[in-house]
Amino acid sequence: MKTKIIMTVLIAFAGFGCSYKGENYTKAVDDLLNDLNAGGQPGQITLRGRGLLVRDSNGDLIVDGRVKVGQAVGESCQGYSKAELSLNKLSLFDSVETEILLSEYSQNKYINMGCKNLGAEETEGLVEETELLVDYPDLVLWAKKIFICGDSLPKSEGLNIKTEHLILRDATILRSSLISNIEILTLDLELQGSNIIQSKGVDLSVAVSAPSINLSVANEVTGSGLLEVESKGESCTEAK
Repeated sequence: MKTKIIMTVLIAFAGFGCSYKGENYTKAVDDLLNDLNAGGQPGQITLRGRGLLVRDSNGDLIVDGRVKVGQAVGESCQGYSKAELSLNKLSLFDSVETEILLSEYSQNKYINMGCKNLGAEETEGLVEETELLVDYPDLVLWAKKIFICGDSLPKSEGLNIKTEHLILRDATILRSSLISNIEILTLDLELQGSNIIQSKGVDLSVAVSAPSINLSVANEVTGSGLLEVESKGESCTEAK
């Protein structure tokens, strides 16, 4: 797959070779090959809302101490320079522009993804939604309350969560895609145990960015747990 992509690009590039002369043409080809083999960029990570962010002594927005954020560029192929983090850098916004607008159908529902022995008080007044919506290419979870435990989410290209109360208990949320992203919007986020939301670049071994992660918490983060939000660009196949 990688060889076909590089050969296709080089053939197309050669079609414009008449506009380059000598060293200029050679440098242009070398730069192109390095870009294709330098390792993929991580996806954009955007955090929104006072639940996730606080202001330091200088008044600057910083991420709450319970939330760790990381971005990493994929490893380059042998003989090529590894790319620097130049795209899709972390963005922080203190307000959530989009309100939670659940349909009447979703307002009295809860979704349980892999959590055992939920207490009656946790779901009081709510009805369990067992038929999940897959709006290709995304898995769509919309409900008043959503529980996610462990690595329990069905496979999908992307993920769209909209809820008033999101509870993560040692949850692993991982998506790798060329065409979709991770979108999570909640009023309140409850963390129990160690949780991770991660996007990874697809295995094309060329400079393709990982899916973006958009996480918005309008009100507050509660619980004694931690959350890691990270995005990793795909490494060159030869570097694995």
